[in-house]
Order: sequence, then C-alpha cells, then structure tokens
Amino acid sequence: MAKTFDLTIFGATGFTGKFILAEVLRTAPAAFAGQKLHIAVAGRSRERLEKLVASLPSHTEIHPEIIVADVQDEASMRAMCRASKTLIAAGLYQTLFVASYRNLRSLVGTNPPAPHLFFPCRPLS
Repeated sequence: MAKTFDLTIFGATGFTGKFILAEVLRTAPAAFAGQKLHIAVAGRSRERLEKLVASLPSHTEIHPEIIVADVQDEASMRAMCRASKTLIAAGLYQTLFVASYRNLRSLVGTNPPAPHLFFPCRPLS
C-alpha cells in the first residue's frame, strides 16, 4: 500500500502540535530542497484543523491536508496510520501507543520499534 503523506502531525491544533507544524514549515523547505513533501495535520475536530490550515502563512511552500482522527475511533486511527510514512503524536497519547504496541505491526505493516521506546510521561514537579 502506498503512503499518501510523508508526515502526519496528530494533535496539530494543540500547543505542541502548532509548534511542531511551525518548525516543519520553517525548516522542511531547506532540508528537503527540490522535493515535494506531502504533510497532513490530524485531530478530532475538522473545524479546528481547517482554522489552523487557514491561519498558515500564504507564502509557505507546504500546504498541509487534513485528516480527522480520534483515539476513540479505531478505524480513523488505522486510516491515519496507513496513509502516513511518519507520524508525530503531538500530545499525551502515551496510553494509545502503549495499548496499540501489540497491534502496531498490523497497523503500519512493519516491525514496531523496541518497547523501551515507549515511556510514561510524568509531570515535572
């Protein structure tokens, strides 16, 4: 199965997701000069994703597409993963990825990374 997107940022409308998207838009054109990157932003709310994309500078070379995906909807998560070469989960999605580790191979069609890469997120105190 061909992957549609080189990079998908899941949780793109949150604080961290917006920061990651801004950095991708700032650095990717130089880092991947001469290549057309296909980027997607993903999250639960199509309306918020549309506002995010509409707020991007018009001079940017990268124009992200929108994927609606919700951790409560397994089919939407599978579709997002299948369409993406690289997925950045921008937020506290630890439970999703730990719970999905056993199914990750079937989800993305390759061997998953080592389990020690999944670590708990703890607040700084």
